[in-house]
This record gives sequence, structure tokens and C-alpha cells, in this order.
Amino acid sequence: MNPDPRDSGQTDRVTVAVIQKPQGRHGEVLARILTDFPERLLDRRQVLLWNGHPAAAGQPATITRGWFHKGGIVLQFEGCATRADAEKLRGWHVQIPKADRVELPAGSYYISDLTDCEVFERTADGAKRMGRVREVIAAGENLGGPHLLEVETPDGAILIPLAQEICPSIDISARRIEVVLPEGLKDANRASIPQSGTRRTGRKSKY
Repeated sequence: MNPDPRDSGQTDRVTVAVIQKPQGRHGEVLARILTDFPERLLDRRQVLLWNGHPAAAGQPATITRGWFHKGGIVLQFEGCATRADAEKLRGWHVQIPKADRVELPAGSYYISDLTDCEVFERTADGAKRMGRVREVIAAGENLGGPHLLEVETPDGAILIPLAQEICPSIDISARRIEVVLPEGLKDANRASIPQSGTRRTGRKSKY
């Protein structure tokens, strides 16, 4: 798992790609895309490169050219002219300021914004805290279902579909999600989650 920029207190920027390896002989690198809007990287010149160490700061870098390749993106940075230069960037994160992210439509959320939100279950006695969103699992998208919130509770992790009727209230600014759980969900196998319902979109992208 790639380190999360938040682990180093970097709440003002987000990772949009992770460099995997050199590509070619002239300093190009192949990066794994972590955004729903990768075409914006082809138009952007100024980024930050972060080596993943919590104590390290991002280093300003200039993209001189780029193109898509086999599901990833090839980038070349100013001053990175040889394969040896590119090798030094293996595993580094390509980052942009959080303020530069695309504004999403209503009902869509960035995964980085959902992670660590506090989850409250609505009951007849009011909203009771369940736990914290540890991860957002997007695997259900391949089957046409909603994303899943993996919520860490005192009784263990539980998966909750990110659907309108199950998650009727999401307040990103307050870091709070209120849920109405279907009957039997808590007692069901935690990996067997209903896939029906009106989807909310949990964007994997951070840009």
C-alpha cells in the first residue's frame, strides 16, 4: 500500500500518480494513475514530488511532456534526462495542491475526503457513533454496485454500501457520515454486503 500524504500531516496536497519505474532511456518515468481526471496531468506543468517519507517535504518539479501508456502515464520532468535519474524517482508520489482538485457534482465525493470520517447510526434514540471510516473499497464498481465504506468499530470492521438510502447524510466539512443500516446487516457476514440502491459516487481521484 502506498503511503498516505496525510500520515505526514500533508493535508494541503494530494497524490495523483505514483512513479513505478523508468520508461525509456531519456529520463521518462511510468506512473500509476490515481485520478479520475488523468488528462489534466498532460496540461499541467508544475507539480510536487514526494518520496513517501513522513518527515520529507515535497519537491517542486516541472513536467516537460507526458502521454498515456498501457493504463498508466509516462512523464518526463525537467532535469531528469537519463535512465539513472529516472530510477531515483521510483516510488515517488506526484502531487498537486488540494485546492486544485476538480469540483465534483453533488453526491460525489473524493475517497480521501471520506476516509477518517466519523460514522453515526441513526436510531430511534438518536444518532449513535459506530466508528471511523478506515478505507473506501471501490471493487464493487466493476459489478455496477456502490463503493463500500470499511468502518472500524469496537466490535470489528463492517462494510457499509455508499448508497443514498443507507448513507443519507454526508458532511465532509464536519467529517461526519450518518447511516441507516438495513436490518440484519450487523449480524451478516461482514464481507456479504447488499449491492442494491441508488449509488453515491466515491471518486478514487484526488485531482
